[in-house]
Amino acid sequence: MGKVTVEYETEVAAPLQPIWELMTTPAGYARWNPFIVRMDGPPILHVGARIELHVRFEKGGRARSRELITVFDPPMDGRAELSYRFLGPLAVVGGIRAVRRQWLTALSADRTQYRTEEVFEGFLTAFLPLSGIRAGFRAHGEALAAHFSTSVDPAVRAR
Repeated sequence: MGKVTVEYETEVAAPLQPIWELMTTPAGYARWNPFIVRMDGPPILHVGARIELHVRFEKGGRARSRELITVFDPPMDGRAELSYRFLGPLAVVGGIRAVRRQWLTALSADRTQYRTEEVFEGFLTAFLPLSGIRAGFRAHGEALAAHFSTSVDPAVRAR
């Protein structure tokens, strides 16, 4: 039985609370996320909620993934966590079991660290599209950061 972990982290130029709100609003995923292009589920996430993620890989492949939210810890003391567990048929037979965790940590009033990891286990882990998952995590993190970017043309800023 194999075990594989995929990780990614980045800093976002925004306070923790609005990042959390963006990440936990299923209806908004299509507007900002190039990896998880749609999230179906309840309008307000909570522990025990079932969601379906519609994933688009960098090289054009697509997948749907049914998940169960296992941790939903809103911002408190500068930290927040959202985690979910894969529910697909491959999990039932032990082919692939997976848990994805996403953490936000306030670094300052206007900077937040976003960190994610997914741990895959099971006898089919050797067949996972790991490079696509890594690229997807990177695209997700970069899009999260870009959503809050307030970049201004340096010539305009100098005026």
